[in-house]
Amino acid sequence: MTKIDKQYVSLRAGITIENNIPIPANTRPGHRILKYPFDKLTKVGWSFFMPGAQARKLLQSSAYTCGKKLKRKFIARQVVENTVLGARAWRIK
Repeated sequence: MTKIDKQYVSLRAGITIENNIPIPANTRPGHRILKYPFDKLTKVGWSFFMPGAQARKLLQSSAYTCGKKLKRKFIARQVVENTVLGARAWRIK
């Protein structure tokens, strides 16, 4: 019997490699809930506003990622609305 054939192999730093351990059921939901409502922009030209000085950076990154997942195209721009600095994201395709 070799070391690999044993039920487990002890390693340094308290790490143990084991076999025949059952994988638990997936507890995550079937789809991830989007952080921003890009999925609600069902028509070209629709948009939403997010207040905050860093909002454009957050929306721009999410717009690209969500666009790939939803097979749509979005764009985010920094805007001032009612004296509130923030960003607005539009669906463009």
